[in-house]
Amino acid sequence: MKILFIAPRFHPNQIDLVRKLKEENHEVFFLVLNFGPSEDHRLLKPQAIPVLKSIGKFNIEPLNNSMNYFKVLPHPSEYFRILKNIKPDVVILRGGMRSFYSKLLLGYSFRKNLKIICYTQMPQYLGKKDLRKKLLNLFETGVSQFKTYTPVKYNAKEGAFKKLNNLDYIPFFVYPNTKEIKEISENEKMHFLCIGKYEERKNLKLFIQIAKALKSAKFDFKITIIGGADSEKRLKYHDYLSSLINEFDLSQEIILLKNVLKKNMFKYFEAAHVFILPSRNEPASISQLEAMSYGLPIICSIDNGTAHYVKNELNGFLVNPDQEEVLKAMNNYLLDPGLVAKHSFKSLELVNSDFSINSSYQKFIQFLKK
Repeated sequence: MKILFIAPRFHPNQIDLVRKLKEENHEVFFLVLNFGPSEDHRLLKPQAIPVLKSIGKFNIEPLNNSMNYFKVLPHPSEYFRILKNIKPDVVILRGGMRSFYSKLLLGYSFRKNLKIICYTQMPQYLGKKDLRKKLLNLFETGVSQFKTYTPVKYNAKEGAFKKLNNLDYIPFFVYPNTKEIKEISENEKMHFLCIGKYEERKNLKLFIQIAKALKSAKFDFKITIIGGADSEKRLKYHDYLSSLINEFDLSQEIILLKNVLKKNMFKYFEAAHVFILPSRNEPASISQLEAMSYGLPIICSIDNGTAHYVKNELNGFLVNPDQEEVLKAMNNYLLDPGLVAKHSFKSLELVNSDFSINSSYQKFIQFLKK
């Protein structure tokens, strides 16, 4: 099958999906509006969507990382030429009908009888009677009559109240990366890992106060934070956190890294004992599942669409994204290091059962063929 993805960028949460599709002898293409500094293009080199630089006498602002992608206008004839050359069997579209690249594709599909599928991060089950989400779902899928899938089954913060029948749930794809259970020796420093862009909603600042408290309590620990700083705003936030670390003399306890290449991330997962994701208002994240594939226990905010990937008190802890609850969960491991191995075993078990790469692939292909 010839599969074309069209999205704002080649997000890391698509890498293992692309890898699996290629291993199963599908032809895979990716059209994007922009490229991130830490993207991994070893499997596939995305092609840029040609965009208009002007309309008549009016110039259009160049695309940058702070722009709203959905306002970018592709160059119609060049865009259609790419579609014609690829001749996909199916197009997987990120963003529903909100973007201009989607609207142009819709017009093209009517003429060419092109099969289009939408990918969203809206939960399959709504947690409450949320009119805004229902309307958004209808706009993205019902109005256009496209089949849609999501990696989010329900929001752990809100629970599962009502199923949206036009959404299929297919979890993120991830390959198992180890069979070894994480263990920590008696005198070993406990190493916590966090991954997230350098922006406020990722809630990284709380690690400053947490590190101060743990240092005061004489715990032996290290926190490594790895994040994207691909815009001036994110770089400023990184520098702000760095200044706080220096101000409170925490440079031995907190390590900040930015724009680490995807292909180099494995060594940080392998070196860590526990993974933490404290973000707020997170539609969906794959990083906790990646961490589970390395056998890491997980501390995850419940304000995250894919928090349900973590089984509370079995392979980690689901917490409110505040200092008190994150610190309490970290203390559980610091005070009982044996818990790391117990939760590590369960993380590996889940990756090979609930999130089996082969099972996810079969669901995906069956969905495409429906």
